[in-house]
Amino acid sequence: MNIKKQGIITVLLLIFLLVFFACSSDETNSSDSSNQVSSSSSMTSSMASSQDDALSQKAEMKNIRLNVIVNDNGTETFDITTDAENLREALEQEGLIAGDESDFGLFVTSVNGITADAEKKEWWCLTKDGEMWSYGVDTTELSDGDVFDFTLTKDY
Repeated sequence: MNIKKQGIITVLLLIFLLVFFACSSDETNSSDSSNQVSSSSSMTSSMASSQDDALSQKAEMKNIRLNVIVNDNGTETFDITTDAENLREALEQEGLIAGDESDFGLFVTSVNGITADAEKKEWWCLTKDGEMWSYGVDTTELSDGDVFDFTLTKDY
């Protein structure tokens, strides 16, 4: 084969390779952009779904129980159905608690109309599912079936 024919074949081969890679690059880019659109659409749908889930969880009704325990007066039980996110909101909606605002949230001084007497060193002890609860009513998130007790306690 002479050099002129080898040169023409080499040039044709290079043109073929350039066209081949250019076409495959366009297919990759178009499938990438198609994937990006699909991925973007999927993300948007996922975000909308997450927002819908968050709204439905927020509005989800929960059944909780509050036992108010006062030694002299026994126990009074309140079954509450609420869409509140935290204990404070649920109990305030029912008119069951009052107190003083503090840096840590509401300091409960009154439950079901009974006010703890600070001069007698009385205070309201909060328990959840029978365990002493070390969180305030503002930060106590509610779940369906929760059981809380507020017990009028004497001495610190």
